[in-house]
Amino acid sequence: VRSMRGIAIDFAEQRGLCRKIRQSIPAAIRRGLEKQPEIAFRLLDAHDLLRDA
Repeated sequence: VRSMRGIAIDFAEQRGLCRKIRQSIPAAIRRGLEKQPEIAFRLLDAHDLLRDA
């Protein structure tokens, strides 16, 4: 994984959250994953997506 942009983050609609907030949450998660890529690697490994790497 070179970029966190390829990871899809789907945030379900929640009552009381506007569209801007629903869009900013995945962006904030991606920024956090870019700062600490080991978290992304652990998520991928937990779902067995790195078995051949």
